[in-house]
Amino acid sequence: MGLPEREWHIFDTIKFGIHLAPTSEQLEKWDKVKERMQCYPTMMIRTKYETWLRYKRNSIHVIYYPQDRNNRPESLLLFEMSLPKLVYGDNIHMISSPSSAIEEAHRVIGQYPYIPRVDLNQGILYRMDLCFNLQVGVRVLEWIRQLYKLEYPRRKTKPYYPSQGVQYYSRKASLSFYGKEAETRDSDAHGILRMEASWRDKNRIGKLVGKPLSTIGDFTSKVVVSLLNAELEKLGIRDRAPVDSLATLRILTEKYGSEQGVRLYGHLNARQIASNKEMKAMGILKQTISRSQNQIRDAGLSMCIAENEVALPMLVITPRSIVE
Repeated sequence: MGLPEREWHIFDTIKFGIHLAPTSEQLEKWDKVKERMQCYPTMMIRTKYETWLRYKRNSIHVIYYPQDRNNRPESLLLFEMSLPKLVYGDNIHMISSPSSAIEEAHRVIGQYPYIPRVDLNQGILYRMDLCFNLQVGVRVLEWIRQLYKLEYPRRKTKPYYPSQGVQYYSRKASLSFYGKEAETRDSDAHGILRMEASWRDKNRIGKLVGKPLSTIGDFTSKVVVSLLNAELEKLGIRDRAPVDSLATLRILTEKYGSEQGVRLYGHLNARQIASNKEMKAMGILKQTISRSQNQIRDAGLSMCIAENEVALPMLVITPRSIVE
């Protein structure tokens, strides 16, 4: 009889914040850095201390700020680390439980006497990267080419280096897709299209779970899967994958009739080579673009067309469990 099943928790890099100050003796082992910071309308300088706690081939980055952004006394200790690397030494594999990674982090921290003892479970999240390994076989690069054609509301689409990926970027959040094998040069990652959603603001992370601020315990497997699926939904590819040109035309004409179907097919073809912004610049009304895209999605299609008759594998994120 097996052990109880445990949920997959899909975390990568996490930054924990704790209001705690090292002693002056402990800080003697840290690097003291002057940090330039934009404080409109001028630049200001504030002091920070940092150090790296080495383990295996990786490290935990620790930063201490004795003052807040307004130079008021407020101690803040930040711990940034990749949870899978703590457990496996790499971030190809998804961890089965954040508690095992945090336990290992506590063990590493405990080896350095100049680091205060902390409970990371109580730390406020200042950065959170959620990830999922999407198995698409040999179609990794084709999926990435299709993803370049999609747009995420109020974010900039740009290349994600050095792994031939694509990223939808804003200052405080981003969503990236890339080939994990190309990034790691590890054959264990063959066929993995890695999806990573990153939030880099404590208040925004708190809002994800309806709180002012949040801790790692707020992000259960169910919550994480829901958040990642919401990201796919914003791109219009949740539970749907691009199909080839002929299948796209057939689906649109069957749903909307020949005249409307052909018009929408023309709009979708235009979107393969032009962004919404470029189409607006050509004189196409914003309302027309929005209405056409809603109709295309209502037909069960994404806003991209597959390169050949063999449909791309669907990007599916579901709760997973393992028996340990």
